[in-house]
Amino acid sequence: MSVPVRALLALSLLASGCNQLEKLTRTKKDKPPVAAAAATVPAVAPEPAHEAAAAPEQAAPEPARYGVPFAWEASPNEPLAKARGFLAEALRSNQVQVGLGRQHFIPFVDGQTPRATVVTCADSRVQSNAWDQTPENDDFTVRNIGNQVSNALGSIEYGVEHLHTPLLLIVGHTGCGAVKAALGKTDELSAPIRSELASLKLPAVRKGASPEQAWTEAVGSNVNVQVALATEHFAELVHSGELTVVGAVYDLRNELGKGYGRLQIINVNTNTEAPRIDAFLKAVQSATGAGGSSSSNTAGSPGAAGGSAAAVTLNGKPVASSETVEERVKKIVERAQRALPAGKKPSVTVSSTEAPHE
Repeated sequence: MSVPVRALLALSLLASGCNQLEKLTRTKKDKPPVAAAAATVPAVAPEPAHEAAAAPEQAAPEPARYGVPFAWEASPNEPLAKARGFLAEALRSNQVQVGLGRQHFIPFVDGQTPRATVVTCADSRVQSNAWDQTPENDDFTVRNIGNQVSNALGSIEYGVEHLHTPLLLIVGHTGCGAVKAALGKTDELSAPIRSELASLKLPAVRKGASPEQAWTEAVGSNVNVQVALATEHFAELVHSGELTVVGAVYDLRNELGKGYGRLQIINVNTNTEAPRIDAFLKAVQSATGAGGSSSSNTAGSPGAAGGSAAAVTLNGKPVASSETVEERVKKIVERAQRALPAGKKPSVTVSSTEAPHE
């Protein structure tokens, strides 16, 4: 009795296994194996591009999103409060520019015709209105830390060779942080800052100079180095007289003793000798431009000998013989004041009296 039971059990297991084999065989028949499929198709090495295309596409990562801060902070000295304060003042100040109206922008709305390419430091204390009260369409300004030429040669070339500015003015300034950093160790600075300072080469510090003296002298030395680089690069234009390269120091700390905020010219086409600089300044300050007549101290007086007011321009427009420079400036100030909000209009007095030299 036990043998037939064992036989039946064996037959049952065998039948079960056959069923599974049959299912597996049927599945393989329905879907050919990879090896068999590959044998029916010529083997071609897939190109990398095809492999990339065959790979499942992944969705591009979404750019990071940041919130827009609206709530004011508890303290006006917190970063976001300072940022919003600046932007609020910028928008208010821009209304002054808008108030200048169409006539202010028409002369240069379709193109620029600057007279100077100005290379100066990115320091926030150094702005073009320190040497040009109407810089629009007059100053093609290039800024970087340390007022360097080699770091911005493309922009400088555009001003000199494409806009054809006859003057390349390089302006350093007392208290320059880039010069101070270059005098010391830059190891602790970030790689991008170190890279930008790497081309700032300064001569050895004068023996016996105090740290402050060495710093101020290095500012002037850096200006001379940059003038030399620019003069060499644009040598053909300098030799032909089409370009004059001038180096100056904006003395915001009165380190040179001639007054806070004085722009002091120290180099003209690599000439640094005091007599040459003095002669150059006298020639510059006595000329009116194309006319060549002296207008020093008389530009605002229509009837003054040697200096007709018609030879003076303001915002790119000649001052008519029927008005003085002061009258034109008053008109500009009045337009600007009309654009200011109520309670923000300052009292402005316009005078032709020259400030005494300190």
